[in-house]
Amino acid sequence: MYVIAAFIIFIVGYALLADWLAGDLRKRKHEAWMRFPNIEEYARKTQLSRIQCWHCRSCSIRQYGLEARNDERRIHACNQCNTNLYRTTRG
Repeated sequence: MYVIAAFIIFIVGYALLADWLAGDLRKRKHEAWMRFPNIEEYARKTQLSRIQCWHCRSCSIRQYGLEARNDERRIHACNQCNTNLYRTTRG
């Protein structure tokens, strides 16, 4: 009987710890996303004639969701050198 109770307590504790760690990871990802400049700040900072990679000057830019394909928070990265450039929000 004590073994079953201990096992249930272990499983519940493990589930709570996993949930807490997942929430912390999502928070850190969002904070990292917020540190990227938005597109207006990126254009102002780089002083380039058009939106392109500041590192290799490629105009081939892809975007992906922060946590999933359909995430509204987007990161734009260079296809050539894989440098993360700026962030946007899908409207």
